[in-house]
Amino acid sequence: MASLSSFKITSILTLALVLQGCSTVGFLAQAVKGQLKISSRSKPVKEVLADERYPTRTKDYVREIPEAHKFAESRGFQPTLPDVEYVAWDDTAVVWVVTASEKLKFAPKTWSFPIVGSFTYLGWFDRQSAKNFGHQLEQENWDVDVRGARAYSTLGYFRDPIYSTMLDTSSDEGMGDWIETILHESVHATVYHPGQSTFNESLAEFVGDRLAVDYLGTRFGATSTELQAYKKSRTLHEERSTYLVKAVQDLETLYARTDLPDDQKAEKKRELLEGLSKKIGGTRVWNNASLLQFRFYFSGAEQWDRLLQKCEGNWGRFLKLMERLKPRFPKDQVEDLKPVLKQWAEDMDVVC
Repeated sequence: MASLSSFKITSILTLALVLQGCSTVGFLAQAVKGQLKISSRSKPVKEVLADERYPTRTKDYVREIPEAHKFAESRGFQPTLPDVEYVAWDDTAVVWVVTASEKLKFAPKTWSFPIVGSFTYLGWFDRQSAKNFGHQLEQENWDVDVRGARAYSTLGYFRDPIYSTMLDTSSDEGMGDWIETILHESVHATVYHPGQSTFNESLAEFVGDRLAVDYLGTRFGATSTELQAYKKSRTLHEERSTYLVKAVQDLETLYARTDLPDDQKAEKKRELLEGLSKKIGGTRVWNNASLLQFRFYFSGAEQWDRLLQKCEGNWGRFLKLMERLKPRFPKDQVEDLKPVLKQWAEDMDVVC
C-alpha cells in the first residue's frame, strides 16, 4: 500500500538536535539541506495546473488534492492550509528511512530527541548517506533496513507540500494509493503522540485505507475503475500480509525458546526468512528490522474497528478519542499495540 512508503519527521527535529548537542553533524547538515531543497522546489498547485510542462495525468492527480483535503476535513481532520504546494522531486523517494532491530528479538533501536520524543527510525535525504549509516549499524550487530519513503510530513507544525514521489500515474490503482497517502499524512497532522511510532503509523494506516475507499466511491462511483483497482490491490496486499504475520509469529516463538543456543536460533531464523522471501517475491531483504515496520503499520486492525464502532462509525469523534487517549500511554514506545487497543475497546471509561 502507498503508506508503507510514508515517513514522518519534523523540521522541529533539527531544533531538537541542536538543543541536544547531537554529535551527528552529518545528519543535521543533510536535514537542513534537504529542508531547503524542499522549500526551493515548492510550487502552488494552481501554478502546476496552469503549467503546460506537466503531463495531463499528473494534473488529474493534483486536482484531487483540495478535494481529498475537503473530504478529510468533513470527517473531522485538522483543516489544511489553503494554497497547498506541489514539489517535483528528482528521486524515487523524498527521504531514505533507516531502521534497526536486535537480531534475535523484535526490539527496535530508538533515537530520542527533546521536544519530539523518540523515534524507531531516522531519515536521510541522500540515499548513499542512509546506506552508510545503515552499514555502521550493521557493524554494531543490528539487523538493518533501508527503504525509500515517498511521503514526508511535518506533523502539522508547518505547511506540507505534496510530492511527485507520491504519485503513481502508471497503474489503475495509482489514484487510490494517491488518495490513501494524502489521507494517511493528514492523520499525522491531526493526531500524533510523541514517542509512539507504532501507534502513529498504525492509526494513519487504518484511517487512510478505510477512508480512501469511501472517497473513491463518493468521488468516482461504486463501479469506477479507480475504486475497483484499489480494492483489488488491497486484496492482494492482505494476502501478502498473511505471510508476513505468520513469519513474525514464527520468529517470536523461535526467539522465546530457551532450549536453543543463539547460533541455532540464527540458523532457523535464516531458513524462515528464506521461505518468506520465496512466498513474497520481490527484492526486499526481510529481517527483524523490515518486519518491525510491518508491525508498526498494520497493528490491530480488528481492535481499531472495535474502537471505531464505539464511536458509532463517526470519524471525527474517533479522531478526537485518539487524541484524548494520549495520557494513557506509558513513556516508552509501545511496540505491541494489540493489547493496548483491546483494553481501550473493552474499557467502559473509554467513550467517544
